[in-house]
Amino acid sequence: MGSVLESLGDNKLYRFNHLISSLRDEVEKKCNFINAYLTFSKPSMQKDDPSYIQRDVSSCYLKYVEHPLPDLISDIMDKCENVEENMSPSDEDTPESHIVALLKEWAEDNNSSPDLTLSIRKSEDSYECAYAMYFRSRYLRPLFYLSKDEALSRIAPTRLGEFLLENEDATTEFINYMTNNDKIFKDLRFQKNLLTFQGVVRNYKLFADLGGKEIMVNPNKQDSLWIQREVSFYLGFTIRGLVAFSIRTKNTKQGPLKSCASCGSVMDSNWTATTPAWRTEQGILTYR
Repeated sequence: MGSVLESLGDNKLYRFNHLISSLRDEVEKKCNFINAYLTFSKPSMQKDDPSYIQRDVSSCYLKYVEHPLPDLISDIMDKCENVEENMSPSDEDTPESHIVALLKEWAEDNNSSPDLTLSIRKSEDSYECAYAMYFRSRYLRPLFYLSKDEALSRIAPTRLGEFLLENEDATTEFINYMTNNDKIFKDLRFQKNLLTFQGVVRNYKLFADLGGKEIMVNPNKQDSLWIQREVSFYLGFTIRGLVAFSIRTKNTKQGPLKSCASCGSVMDSNWTATTPAWRTEQGILTYR
């Protein structure tokens, strides 16, 4: 507890060492929850939490617990890489442990495994028990995407830093804008690294074709499911489980899909040429 007392700047306060020590567990528990709250969710797709909240929580945690606040994304990846690691009894039914299990299945190329549906359901059930009541009004951040690489390399963290390193012309503000408006998937450099999946929208639900089986997947944007159609999309993970991103109509014709500046960001479409109807009213030619 020396770091807390030293920050107060009065040696006489060391007599409160026992009191401050007794607060450590409570501070650690609350800071860990806020860390998860900020890491796994944000107010909305277009809005982030104020940056000072994370700074204050990290500072408080360091003073009382005397080591840095855990990086939850790195912790999940470390557990995925350590195949032999055994979960402690307290970790076995956390959303984080179920995400680790789900990521390992994908890394081992078991997307046709009969256990995949069960793993997805367990992940969603664990989230509902642990976080749903706190995160329900918030947007769940994408944590990982599925890339075209092999083994664990196919699990791609969604951190902006890696994208910025590869694209010196892109600023943090620009990447945030692209991500917050779901436009990041239109970047060709981004597309070439992600694995494309196929599926169908039916009854306002998305069913992905995974290993020859239809599995229902949550969409990143619910308004992508308004029209029943065959679709393609990318898959990623939030703390709740598997999520489909950039859902678009599957191109069943030869050649690229056409789009225009005003509606290209809404939905890709197969365009059909039409002849406008016209009529003359009071000497004025009008089209409709």
